[in-house]
Amino acid sequence: MSDINREMRKNTNRINGIIFLLLVLTPTIIIIADGITHENPEFEKTVWASLYTWYGVPGQPAGKYFYPEWQKNATDSVENDWDTIYSSMDNVVEESDTFKDNISGDATSGGQSLVLSLNYSRLSWSRMYVELNLSTANIENAELELQIYYARYNKTTEEYKYYMCNHTITELIDSSAPYTIINEVFYVALNSTEIDYYPGNIMAVNLTATNAGSFSLGINYMEGSSWQHYNEDFHTYADNDGYWYNDPPVHLATAHKVYYDGIKWPEIPSYGAYNHSKWNEFASDDELYYGIYDSLNETVIKAQLLLMEKGGIDVVQIMHPWSIDVAELILNIAEEINSNLTFSYYTGRTIAQLAEIMENIAEDPRFYRIDDKAVVCWGYTGGLYEPFQTAYQSAVEAKKAWDVFLVGDLYSSRFITKEEMLEIYDCWYYYDTSAFLRHGYTVPEVLNYQMNGELYPLNNWGNLDQLFGSLSALAHGHGKGFCSVVIPGTDNTCVHGFQGTPMYDGRTGTINTRANGLTFNMTWQAAIDADSDFVNIVSWNELHEGTEIEPTIENGTTYIELNKYWSEEFKQ
Repeated sequence: MSDINREMRKNTNRINGIIFLLLVLTPTIIIIADGITHENPEFEKTVWASLYTWYGVPGQPAGKYFYPEWQKNATDSVENDWDTIYSSMDNVVEESDTFKDNISGDATSGGQSLVLSLNYSRLSWSRMYVELNLSTANIENAELELQIYYARYNKTTEEYKYYMCNHTITELIDSSAPYTIINEVFYVALNSTEIDYYPGNIMAVNLTATNAGSFSLGINYMEGSSWQHYNEDFHTYADNDGYWYNDPPVHLATAHKVYYDGIKWPEIPSYGAYNHSKWNEFASDDELYYGIYDSLNETVIKAQLLLMEKGGIDVVQIMHPWSIDVAELILNIAEEINSNLTFSYYTGRTIAQLAEIMENIAEDPRFYRIDDKAVVCWGYTGGLYEPFQTAYQSAVEAKKAWDVFLVGDLYSSRFITKEEMLEIYDCWYYYDTSAFLRHGYTVPEVLNYQMNGELYPLNNWGNLDQLFGSLSALAHGHGKGFCSVVIPGTDNTCVHGFQGTPMYDGRTGTINTRANGLTFNMTWQAAIDADSDFVNIVSWNELHEGTEIEPTIENGTTYIELNKYWSEEFKQ
């Protein structure tokens, strides 16, 4: 046996911990090891799509949506957001309005400074995204720095330590222009110095004179944000209501730029054109930045639902929205446009959230039902280090409380299939097909990058259908449904770096190339070959993961049309 064949055989046997029973299949009966026989379940084949509702822009509903659990109100007043108290120049004068702060002063010697600072409520220790529109005078005789002060609690010593992250931006200033727009990512964990004096959670723009003279510093607008998973709405840092938000600007945090131009299907409104260069304004056409929208904008929701129907999608899986009223809004719009779609809900695995679903939206005629039971994805079937009893008990409690069709997500199980959970769940899927591809279950044309950023050297060509098929057979062996997860590709490196890179934050960067639609076609074919009962498209619009089939500048409506074709093939 050659070394290559030996390595492929070893990799095939390993399958990263997935150990499946070999099942003896007959046309309608599966015999499994416990001696119990189960009839193959009969389900109407349906195509799901995962819809994320976390994206917001200034002035729009999601951009103003206040999520008490994650967001914060940093100030009660929109006036004088910026503070000048740390300035040390003479004759300091401040002029400000809602969107602009200007400060000027005189330095009698080098080392004196003009400082505009503001308080913020939370910082990502990994990195911060900052966009500034700055005006300066006499920058040739000064150094300009952006400084972030923060505290970290040490659980071992039970003490706080204080740090400053300092970023010099002098060289980015165009002194010949009236203002300069700066977009920077600050790697806080790599560029911080421990300090003794701690002024609080402060972000400061500091202009320090290198020679005597008169200086000025103006901030026309600022957007600051930090990446936090499950806090992925693209909010502006301070809107007119004084709310400060914490997520990265779209031009830094999406792999592709969303835009539906309305040409393919004129009856569907266009969307995805948000100008990111000014607050609440659209620039002229040649300055327009495409690529983001507001998830709670009714026109956007309407267009998304209509496009999903065009693409052969049957069920919209609303992915852990911030609150039940987001789902209610979507259902109301579906009724308004007389949509044929049905809807399910991905939960955080709590009885309280399930109760909200069952009491508020599960009886809606458009809520997805199987055997007259509301279909709810209960979330993770148990993480790698979570005690089995915890995951099992939560599912048992859900089933005892409500007569619900419970879908389990193997996402967090790191390929560990806890077969016992199939006695409780009604259906299973594994959300992270990108991980299967990253471990080689793909074809040579699809490039898959590993956690360290290197290409995977070998592929188990043609085996994805067998991997899906094993999961499918296991679920069917217990008389339960199986849902394959189809992806167009993945690229989350705009928010999660590879190991050893500044963007690495514990969530590994992943790239599965789209290969001009081959990845999508390959995973669809594998899902069909695996005798799947359902297919979940991951995703409709998880933009920061780069898995969307939603229309983009880069791909147009290609994936919607491809999905229509495969949906029809699946249901034959």
